[in-house]
Amino acid sequence: KIPDFMFWSGLTELPWFWAPFSNPLFAVVAALVIPSLIAAIVGYFIFRSRVQGVYFSIITQALTLLTSIWFVGQQAYTGGTNGITNLGSAKFFGQSLLSTGVQTGFYLATVICLALVYVLARWVTDSRFGRLLIALRDDEARVRFLGYDPVLIKTLVFTLSAGIAALAGVLFVPQVGIISPANMGVVPSIEMVIWVALGGRGTLIGAIVGALVV
Repeated sequence: KIPDFMFWSGLTELPWFWAPFSNPLFAVVAALVIPSLIAAIVGYFIFRSRVQGVYFSIITQALTLLTSIWFVGQQAYTGGTNGITNLGSAKFFGQSLLSTGVQTGFYLATVICLALVYVLARWVTDSRFGRLLIALRDDEARVRFLGYDPVLIKTLVFTLSAGIAALAGVLFVPQVGIISPANMGVVPSIEMVIWVALGGRGTLIGAIVGALVV
């Protein structure tokens, strides 16, 4: 059985690249690894070119917009502007994705992952590596003079951030029951920056508070 939007677009069977995602474990791992890998590749070339500040923001926003446009253009495979919906018929380890038990599990997993990510972020910022990141933010030239490679450091942090964002997506989509271009456009990314700014950019808990308030 294929999703309705694929049937309406003339497909008669599930595309080969979608087939492995019928396995929940593969789907979760791929949803974490693929964005992290893309971030590592894109980030490396951006940071190697020493792009920073507002120019970095412009490039990442442009890539976000291009991804959204690409998603819309792949109507037969992604649902186009409507996105991937009707997740109620999906199964998660044999259980309906929208069943009370599965949804409760996702909620608890979200709370646990939030706590774990906070602890990880706190550990990173309080570690020697965290102090190196502060130094890199304040004076990149001096960090380079001391023998560190800012490109690799920035790429590592960018990749870690993408992995955390991917984890959030893995937990978000099954609970709302839809993923569409509206969730991956420029506006949502700006909203997330507002959350951090509202809660306090200099604190870890600020991002959480900002998201809850907004």
